[in-house]
Amino acid sequence: SDGIRLLKGSHHFDADDKEGIDPHVWNSVANARVIIRNMFDALVEIDAKNRDYYMANYVRFDKELKQFGDSLARELAPIKGEAFVVWHPSLSYFARDYGLKQISVEYDGKEAPAKFIEQRTRMAKSQNARVFLLQKGFDARQAESVNAELGLKIVDINPLNLDWKGEMKHIADALVQQ
Repeated sequence: SDGIRLLKGSHHFDADDKEGIDPHVWNSVANARVIIRNMFDALVEIDAKNRDYYMANYVRFDKELKQFGDSLARELAPIKGEAFVVWHPSLSYFARDYGLKQISVEYDGKEAPAKFIEQRTRMAKSQNARVFLLQKGFDARQAESVNAELGLKIVDINPLNLDWKGEMKHIADALVQQ
């Protein structure tokens, strides 16, 4: 994550960790470009004789990521400033990149207290949240209960999907189509 502007306080909401660093740096095309540069630098450091090979691949992939990020920016531009609900707050960097507002309803990996859910539900309603993104692998019961109050379309996401670009596109499409 060297060179990435890390987000603080967006991942955990408990009283003991208000300054927690959001670890989901890969859920951002801009961050992915920094990550591949860091990888290039590390490879050259340990295998300088193949620098040209690494550079050619780095330049090709960075160009591909730039084009992908630009296409997501164009797609998401009409909803800039709008909010979405997500159970686990894994899209903070994505939201930052495209001027969106992430409203997470997870409470430090545990079942959320009623007062917290009420506050998040009010926030989602007041900001006219577009969709409820629910990460695979998380218990959907409380999310469905919260969403009963919100009435949003629930879209399953998988930020750990090996098809990273496909998943970022899926998330963008879900946000725009609502």
